[in-house]
Parts: sequence; structure tokens; C-alpha cells
Amino acid sequence: MSVKHVARTPLAVAASTRAQASARNSQLRTRFPARPVDACWPETMRTLEDTTRRLTSAPFVPDSHATRVGRRRGVIKLLRWLSTIPGETWQQRWLASGVEDHPGAAWSQLPLAWLRERGEAANRDAEELSSGLLMLICGDVIRPGLAWMLTRTHRFAEQSGIHALASAVRHEDLDAVLGVLTGDEFEDVAWIDPEDAGALARLSASLVSDAVEVVSLARDGEAEAALRVASDTKVICGSRRGRFGSHGWGDAIEAAIGARSPAQEMNRGWYVGRPVMVTRNDYATGVFNGDTGVVVERDGRTLVALADGPNVRTVPLARLESLSSWWSTTIHKSQGSEFSHAVVSLPEVDSPILTNELLYTGVTRGRDRVSLVGSIDAITAAVRRRISRASGLGARLWPNP
Repeated sequence: MSVKHVARTPLAVAASTRAQASARNSQLRTRFPARPVDACWPETMRTLEDTTRRLTSAPFVPDSHATRVGRRRGVIKLLRWLSTIPGETWQQRWLASGVEDHPGAAWSQLPLAWLRERGEAANRDAEELSSGLLMLICGDVIRPGLAWMLTRTHRFAEQSGIHALASAVRHEDLDAVLGVLTGDEFEDVAWIDPEDAGALARLSASLVSDAVEVVSLARDGEAEAALRVASDTKVICGSRRGRFGSHGWGDAIEAAIGARSPAQEMNRGWYVGRPVMVTRNDYATGVFNGDTGVVVERDGRTLVALADGPNVRTVPLARLESLSSWWSTTIHKSQGSEFSHAVVSLPEVDSPILTNELLYTGVTRGRDRVSLVGSIDAITAAVRRRISRASGLGARLWPNP
């Protein structure tokens, strides 16, 4: 049985009055009182060693080696910091730490300050701490307050334009969305109308400049730097097809690079400097779906340099069977990732995949900057449409209602 994703209009407001709804809710709260909050439970009472071992073992181990390494580092850093705070359980230490008084990205400043004081600060601390927090929550080691969990985002600051835009999209507030995009209050959000040839050309030139830098670094043997630049800015698209799909953006970037490079270099399918994404798990080589890297050449051998936590490892290109170019990608494939600058490219207004959820996911991939490429009509449609899952099961079970 297939499940179709179709856009639907928002449901009409219920007919009950505010007073009726309040009375009904009061009755429900009396009938179904809130369960008392547990003071402690087995998972929050474990030792540091047991908790670390549990959260870095199945079923908490992801396929991606780089993700696995980052999560392990984050778990260890976060638990070590919490262990310095008074309390008999991890939940007590979490609450005593004052983290929930620091919403959004600000929460990580507390453990980051501790790491700096110990001389253990590293470049990827914030990202790894966020991954560690995810594991502590999923493993039921800590139970953060509901308000902190539901109203906060940890990817970008609450005062940012990205947060304002994401919040407006989530609440389907079209006026607020357009206000953020067309106003001058925020510098971290930009809107590019596809009909504005000048703005589109400037964005394309910036993307090509970054791509040329990636290729140049890779050719100079600077694999780690090439990976960093390739991961900083990414075009993420609603679809693969069309001028503003991932294939269209990728082809345009490669054509621009080719115009600046020797023909023999670009004629190779997997030329040096090409960023790649693994599209299938390969346990023999230890690479997994979603791993990213860049093609390099050493001692006459063509290799793929892959991110491995804070390090870089290389695998012969000939041993990797499932790769795709990574100058651009789809919003779907970008889920779970973040980029310093996310260029979000929307499909045409009549595309069935143009929904609120797609736009929100794309916008929230950006950490420091978001550039949104799409017409006013496409943005309007995206804000107002919600995904509805229609399996047809009801019609099969009750064909004659």
C-alpha cells in the first residue's frame, strides 16, 4: 500500500466558543490529571562509565562513522561536565547546572566555558555537545523541561533572523515571513527572487568562488581545509530536477569551475576537488550513507578524503561504489545536517512537494546565514501548505460511508 504526500489547506477553526473550549479543557484536566514527574529512574542513576558505555553501544550507534565519533565525544564531554555539578543523579545535576535558564544555542556556553577553563577547548565542541545532548535525551538519562524542549532551537541564536524566519514559517505567519525576508532588520537572512538576474548572478558568483577554493585546496593537498570549505556553504534544494533543483545548481557550478580549469582536469568524472556524498552503506570500507568527502590525489592515486570526527581519513576512489556529487543536495538529504551558510532553493509554485515542512527544514539547516531562492508565490504556497498523508485506507475499509 503506497502513501501519498499531498498538500492540504489548513483546517477550519472549530465552531466551539472560547468559553466552551475552556470548560471542556477544564473537565479533561480533571478527568485526566497530569502524571507526577519522577524524581529519579534507573537510567539517570547510572555511573559515568556505565552511561557512556550504554550511549555508545547499540541501539544508539549510527551508521555514519563521523556521526558516531562526534556523538561519542559529545557524550563524554557533557557527562564529564555534569559530573562536576552537585547531585545524586544526572537529572539532578542537569537541573542544578542552570542550563534551562539559557535557551537556544546559549545553553552550550556553560559546558564550553568549563572546557576552556581546563584547556580542552576544540573547534567542534559546540556541535559535539549538541550531539551528546541528543544522546542523553534519547537514552532517558536526562529529561529537560517541556517548555525548554518545545520552544527552543539549538542550531542558531534566538535573536537571529534565521530564528525569526523559522518561527514565522512554523506558525504559518506569511506576513512575518515576508517581513523578515524583505526588511532590513536582520543581516543573516537574504531573499533572492529568481527573476532578479543581478541578485542571482551575485549569489552564483559567490558559490562558484567557494567551489574554486575547494578545488584549489584539494589540488594543493589540503584535504581538511577543502572539506571545511565544502561544508561551510551548501545549496539545498526542494527537488533534484529543473534549473533550481540540485542537479541544475550542481551542473552550473561545475560548468563555471570548468571554465577556469584545464580541460583535461575536468574531463575526469571524479576530478580532484569534487565534493562527494556516500549514498549507500559499505561496511567493508567503513563508509556509510550520508558521509561526505572530497576527491584528492596523492602519489598518483585518486582518493576520497572523508570527514572522520575532527580528523580526515582517505579511501581509494576505486573502492567506493556509491557516490554522488555534493556541490548541492536536496533538502530531504540535508536533514540532520547544518551549514554555516544554507542556500535554500525552492521548486516552482505548482510543485506538490512545496510545503511548510520543506521550507522549515531548509531554513533550519543554516547556522549563521540563510539565502532563500524562490518567488513570492512559491514562498506563499510553502508557508500555507501542510503535508497530508493519504493512504486511501479509509476508503477501502468504508467504501460507502
